Amino acid sequence: MSISKFVIFFIINNIFFTLLISHSTALWEGEPEKNALYYYHKGLLQYENEMYDYSIENMEKAADRDGSLYTALNVLGHIYVIKHKRDRAIKYYNDSLLVNNNQPDIHCAIGELYEFFSENELAFRHFIESVKLDSKHLKSNLNLVRFYIIRNEKGAAERHFRASNAAGIEKSRLVYEKAKEELKKKNYRRAVTLLEKSIKENPSLVEAYIDLFHANRYLDDHVHAAEIMERLKFIKPDYEMAYVNLGHIYFEKKFSGKKKYYIDLAIRNYMKALELNPASYETCYSLSMIYYSIGNYARGREYENMGLEIEKVAGNTGEKK
Repeated sequence: MSISKFVIFFIINNIFFTLLISHSTALWEGEPEKNALYYYHKGLLQYENEMYDYSIENMEKAADRDGSLYTALNVLGHIYVIKHKRDRAIKYYNDSLLVNNNQPDIHCAIGELYEFFSENELAFRHFIESVKLDSKHLKSNLNLVRFYIIRNEKGAAERHFRASNAAGIEKSRLVYEKAKEELKKKNYRRAVTLLEKSIKENPSLVEAYIDLFHANRYLDDHVHAAEIMERLKFIKPDYEMAYVNLGHIYFEKKFSGKKKYYIDLAIRNYMKALELNPASYETCYSLSMIYYSIGNYARGREYENMGLEIEKVAGNTGEKK
């Protein structure tokens, strides 16, 4: 245990020792609920100070003494998520919901855990329940977007995306405006910090992801630039430009590892972009260039001709991409 955590532990135990002496009759001879609350508040202080093993011990005592204390079960769930023991977290979240189902945040949390384990139907049900309980729930609305896209229910996906964005837009507005100011000044490192904060406050803010992608590229941090597009692709799988940007960066920039791996990634991302927007001759030309570069001239010509045909049709009809 670090010195700072030992000091915190010492202070917490002294506080509760004092409380124990002054309220011994209430704690030990009183009703069981008081015993439970004693352990709960002690465990909560430990949880807030990242003393997780001690917190687990006290939260379990609290839950054993009062089965209706669902907040203790929630804290246990949170700790096991932090410890990457997700199956244990699911157990405690489920126990908590059995006591009190009216918890949109816990439905969201357990839904994300089920999704991690590819229990997608269970995950979907919990996200739906979360939104039923709180129609403006930012994370659950956003989580439902990818599920509805997979189900090819584009209208529902867009509806939930708008609801998520509306829930977070005001919270992130000031930070995002400051980030834009820093971008104008070319203070890219400061802008990156602010953009990350704005995304944390509003994960639906697509513009912030795009700005963060370009800011990292200006800093020659192509790894983080790619990571931010992968994050955007996850939350909004139908966003064409995420795939286009990834296709470009994986092909053009140097990453550690075998070049073939990143060329394959570039191709897959461009292919997905073309699937989302079959009228993009620019994506066809990008694929053509990649195939020519690796010596696959037949595929290169195929995509070049496809791009030429699409561009010709777009020119004849006056359409613009």
